[in-house]
Amino acid sequence: MRALAKEAGLRTAVKKDSQEICFVPSNDYRKLLAERGVELHPGELVDTSGKVLGEHAGTEHFTIGQRRGHGIATGDPLYVVELHPDEGRVVLGARDECAIAEAEVDALNWIGFDAPASFRCAVQHRYRSTPAPATVEVRGTSARVVFDSPELAVTPGQGAAFYVEDRLLGGGWIGATRRAGCAPR
Repeated sequence: MRALAKEAGLRTAVKKDSQEICFVPSNDYRKLLAERGVELHPGELVDTSGKVLGEHAGTEHFTIGQRRGHGIATGDPLYVVELHPDEGRVVLGARDECAIAEAEVDALNWIGFDAPASFRCAVQHRYRSTPAPATVEVRGTSARVVFDSPELAVTPGQGAAFYVEDRLLGGGWIGATRRAGCAPR
């Protein structure tokens, strides 16, 4: 994309990528949530076995795969593995516990592609991630995506885009995930 922007003479071709939320002027989404009166879901920080590690002010302050800012120090880094807002629970675990084996992708939209019941492609689930090889099983307006190797920090609410080489086939929204070695969530 940068090359196309450069060819077109667009100044964004050399603009530094944003590492923050572009629509939050102060880059402080916690402040924005407070200003907007968003109801927070405070509760417990727990490990993957359910052991309580501490407390937090709201699940809205966390994202899947987040490593910093949870206030829990151990010998090894802990990552946000799961969020359960209704219970106010944030689950922390080791990096490999963030690994996702499968994702359910909803609200599919195909772009000049008649999707067969099952096909192979690469699935991109984060802006900066490399598309990962996977098998896609289409079920009407949703699909089960089975990654060849577990992927880190695949998160419900994120978009998923399906590619064959550089061709975008379509995409949808991640509705649910299954961690490697775990039951669906």
